[in-house]
Amino acid sequence: MKTVRRCVVALLLIGLCLFITTTSYAQGGFSKGRLISKDGRWFLPVASGIESSNSADHHGRGGEYAVDLSAVYRAPVRAMASGVVDVSDCKNAGNRGCQVWVNNGNGIVTIYGHLLDETRPDYLPPITIVGNNIIRYPKADGRPLAQVGDRVDQNTVIGRVSLTGMTAWTHVHFVIMKDGVSVEPENYFDTSKLTYCLCCETSEEWTEDKEYNPFTLQATNMSRQVVSWVGSGQHWLEIFIIVALIVIIVVAIFNFGLVVEAAKTVVEVSVKLVITALRLLRQVHARVRRRRWWGAFKWALSVFLSAAIPAVFCAVSIWAMETGTDIVIFAQNFKLELISRVPFRGIPNNSGVAWLPDSVAYWWPEITAAANRHGVEPALLADIVIVESCGNPEAVSPSGAVGLTQVMPATASGIASQRGISGHTAGKLVNPEYNLDFGSYYLAQQMKAFGSVIDAAGAYNGGPGTMGNYLKKGVALPTETIRYRDWVTGLWNERNLSSSPTLNRWLAAGGQHACNNAAIVLKNYPPR
Repeated sequence: MKTVRRCVVALLLIGLCLFITTTSYAQGGFSKGRLISKDGRWFLPVASGIESSNSADHHGRGGEYAVDLSAVYRAPVRAMASGVVDVSDCKNAGNRGCQVWVNNGNGIVTIYGHLLDETRPDYLPPITIVGNNIIRYPKADGRPLAQVGDRVDQNTVIGRVSLTGMTAWTHVHFVIMKDGVSVEPENYFDTSKLTYCLCCETSEEWTEDKEYNPFTLQATNMSRQVVSWVGSGQHWLEIFIIVALIVIIVVAIFNFGLVVEAAKTVVEVSVKLVITALRLLRQVHARVRRRRWWGAFKWALSVFLSAAIPAVFCAVSIWAMETGTDIVIFAQNFKLELISRVPFRGIPNNSGVAWLPDSVAYWWPEITAAANRHGVEPALLADIVIVESCGNPEAVSPSGAVGLTQVMPATASGIASQRGISGHTAGKLVNPEYNLDFGSYYLAQQMKAFGSVIDAAGAYNGGPGTMGNYLKKGVALPTETIRYRDWVTGLWNERNLSSSPTLNRWLAAGGQHACNNAAIVLKNYPPR
């Protein structure tokens, strides 16, 4: 019987992995985070779940057909298919910065833009504003990893993601040419499996160390642990394992193709809880196994947990579909208070705000000078800098806001006119002192007009007109403005505490990525 039970568990595990893998490939799924083409022959060049521009976006702007795939800074970029490198340079042709062209044969040529200059891997080109566009001109004599004449395949790293060329966020500009003309990559790849988010960056979760496929990595990790547990002789746990795996498979099948993110969350969280429960049960078993009551209780507890854990998340998944709730965000918000912040290293914090991110503390002298100049609290201006850029002087939003305080060029022009500043240009907003001066002045205007931090923060984000309509006429604020107002107000209220729960929530909600980008940029600035 022992052998039979172990074989059943092993078959279930193997079946789970095979189900996951075949489902992924059959539906044009993912391999190590890279989307597979509809016919299964090609791969998108980078591990990514975010399509930040599609062919319609590019063509609508008068550009070539292409897709932008958001990825973390320096993520490896691989060839779509086997071929020979025809071009590898940093001459910024087509505003693609450093780029590689691969001739894949049969009239197909693929282009990979905005890559890292590998001759200067620690050099980030400065921002140049041309009209409404942000361009980082690489050194013309640079080049990506691949060299002209190299033979490459789908696993060959030809470059790394960077910020060269016309771009405001880290991504790969990917073009497929057919007989010398760009064609829509969507003809070959089902990009509906990606999350479309115009000009959005991605988080560090999107790496090739983690499968995008909702189930594969979790199933593999769980297989290893289950095999070790079964092999250790704890056979009474096998019912727990078998029932839990069956329910998880049913949940996965139920959700796959309907609410992929819901299925992903159900399986990931269920597997984690199954493993955690198994670990706790083993610890309890080791302590009370000699008690008379434990023999019957352990079976009942195992069966209950086997059904309860997956059933709860199946119910959550159904509830999410019925109500339209994004349970990925719901689950994230649920665990926010448990997330501990890991600070940066090496930048002294002289602000008096113990939890100030190091990338913001770096600018404390400039923040203090600008705030004092216009009569606002330095800590409040620092809170604005946190939420706007986390101290990245080269941050540019999709709407065109620039710098540490994310001043809109149009707003800056109005401020310059009010203050009689001659020689103002939008390009000067990337200067940290200049940007802080304008941001502090604008913040002082809102404090004078509205009198409170919460209303001034809302006006800073949504505009004084929006906040005025809210206060006087009851017109609802945009969701973004409400979130922004609450972030800034929370940070301000916690300025004298040793830690900031609001900062932890902001970091978990996406702010950590902004701080990581700030840390990358600050490498080009002198230490303090």
